[in-house]
Amino acid sequence: MNYAILRTAKLKTMGNIGGSLAHNYRTIDTPNADPNRSSENEHTVATPEAVKQAIQDLLPEKRRSDAVLCIEYLITASPDWEGWGTDKEYDFFEQAGQWLIDKHGKENIAGMSLHRDETTPHLVAYVVPIDQKGKLNCKEFLGGRAKLNKMQTDFANTVADLGLTRGKEGSKAKHTSIKEYYHDINNARNFSIKAEPPKPELLESKASYGEKVTSAVINQVEPTVKAAQSILNDYERAKLDKKIAESSYEDLKKHVEPYLVATKGLTEDEIKRINELIQLESRKIAVEREESKKAMELSEASQRSVTTEYRDKWNSFYKTLPRSKRVKVDWALKVTRNTKDHEAVRAVKNKLMKEPEIIDRLPHPKVQDKDQDISI
Repeated sequence: MNYAILRTAKLKTMGNIGGSLAHNYRTIDTPNADPNRSSENEHTVATPEAVKQAIQDLLPEKRRSDAVLCIEYLITASPDWEGWGTDKEYDFFEQAGQWLIDKHGKENIAGMSLHRDETTPHLVAYVVPIDQKGKLNCKEFLGGRAKLNKMQTDFANTVADLGLTRGKEGSKAKHTSIKEYYHDINNARNFSIKAEPPKPELLESKASYGEKVTSAVINQVEPTVKAAQSILNDYERAKLDKKIAESSYEDLKKHVEPYLVATKGLTEDEIKRINELIQLESRKIAVEREESKKAMELSEASQRSVTTEYRDKWNSFYKTLPRSKRVKVDWALKVTRNTKDHEAVRAVKNKLMKEPEIIDRLPHPKVQDKDQDISI
């Protein structure tokens, strides 16, 4: 099952905010990020200094000394979600951004960033928690378990049409903060390799027993190696594959060596034969893993290219529209998103790009009937 993931952090000082922005804009070393992919990141505000200034401009002059100045949101989904690299990814972050706007008001969002230089893409947003009375009030949004649970449910419902769900409500699962989320990314999971050698048959030759031991060890180890690969896919493939693979090899070597004792006393040809079998099976596993990895990378790159091209095309079209038409388009897309059909949203966008004159016939959101048909 794939989950919608929503994390928050309370930033109480400008120092906290500055440190978070430095990580967000990659102005400090970020171990879990691939510097070769930093250009794929997107920011609604060009610099961390500009975001910091926007936060300061939103803060009231009179406030409590221990007040939360800013809420940092981190929004993503399960690493194995099939939507990554497809149109669903674009829709996911678009809906996530709109959810934040609906919750806090666009005017209170100091900046949003989309990170694609890590294994799992995610959205980061900086929000000044101003309540409906115009007061700085973090408790209004994050105060108490009931509000946090409702927030998780509301967000999960917003993206449910993309095949995502929230974690089990009311469970005793420990909430993971943004800091802990990055800690998990930077630390791969440990796993152990255990294998039991088969018992020798009566009067069985050492050569025969040696081959049986080798085959048994490989058969028992292979599932663990594949499980380890699955774990790697959840974490930083680009930076951790080498480190974990080396650890896996040393663990495997340590467990195989005792069984090779059984081959002691064999002729040189017999030992050579066993070594060839081991190398053959090892190469087979390595080739299968490499082919699977390459296929996954090619598929992700292709899907990401198509998604980026479509997003750029829509953004270019949208920017050419005057404000009066943008208001109509925004309203039409919001109504369509409420149907929870992301394919319908894309269909509407395609229709508007192909026949922009339709926009003139759309009702203005300030005068439209809530039950009015917006079929286009």
